Amino acid sequence: MAKAKVFPASPTLVPTNYIAADLNISRAHVYHMAETLDDFPKPVFIGSHRKYVLQDYERFRRNYIAKHQGRAKRGHGFMPLGRTCVLNADGGQGKTYLALQLEVAMRAKIPFLGLPVKQGPVLFFSAEEPLQILRYRIEAICLAEGLKACDLSGLHVLDHSRDVAWLFEEDRRTGQLRETERFRWLCELVETIQPAALVLDNRARIFRGNQNDSGLATEVIAILDRLAARHDMSILLLSHPSLSGISSGRGDSGSVAWSNAARARMYLHQPGEDARSGPDDGKRVLTSMKSSHGQQGKSVNLQWQNGRFYCDYQPPKADAGTLSDGS
Repeated sequence: MAKAKVFPASPTLVPTNYIAADLNISRAHVYHMAETLDDFPKPVFIGSHRKYVLQDYERFRRNYIAKHQGRAKRGHGFMPLGRTCVLNADGGQGKTYLALQLEVAMRAKIPFLGLPVKQGPVLFFSAEEPLQILRYRIEAICLAEGLKACDLSGLHVLDHSRDVAWLFEEDRRTGQLRETERFRWLCELVETIQPAALVLDNRARIFRGNQNDSGLATEVIAILDRLAARHDMSILLLSHPSLSGISSGRGDSGSVAWSNAARARMYLHQPGEDARSGPDDGKRVLTSMKSSHGQQGKSVNLQWQNGRFYCDYQPPKADAGTLSDGS
């Protein structure tokens, strides 16, 4: 990663693009933070350098790190804080297990795939798997990690696998999107629990409407983003890829707006072009297909063992100066 550099003629002036690269954030985020700091010089255009520059970068960096102190990367930096992230995976690839692993780590104060994660209460809204199956999977994860499931207070599992679990509906008469009573109930629950993460499993079971309508897809993600930002949490929306999404390697489905509107999208799959035709060896690849505040195209190699996934390499140490807050 590129580090911030200063111009020899003026060591107090640092180009905003260097700052963005140093902190792994967007330039728009640099401008926003500079605007919100009291009595802080705003970015200015220096004609001789032909760049927008920021004065007193060290103060800016200290403020940024202080604001994010204790916020560790979620999911190897794939999940932006305060925004919605999409995780696509075909059936049987382990996306529900991976989401449960994340939430167990956030409650048990253990690393997730080798990296620390922010601690806090967590919610798992299941419209697919029943509570009995989810409890079995949580216990398997705990056994592999040397934990006791009874110690995971604050991990809330909502079983709506046998209910009509729509959170959003398309009005067939007007074509407009409607929030359901169940979604409003979920918002009240989030207000009470104040979770650090909310998992929604899965898109096809919480949205009743045309999955190929870009306007509806954008609106659903926007509503979830507002909920995430209001409570400073991450929302992980699970989804299945289409056949074309699998064959192309993109791992998407429905309208491209599901990916474009979300700030991040991951794809969990078996390595190799013909992986699904042979026996399952437990190997998976988690790839960042989109990341507005991180490294797109980044992949993490996973191995299934003893009821949970682990990285088959030692990931780099989390750096508080490179965390994404999704704003």
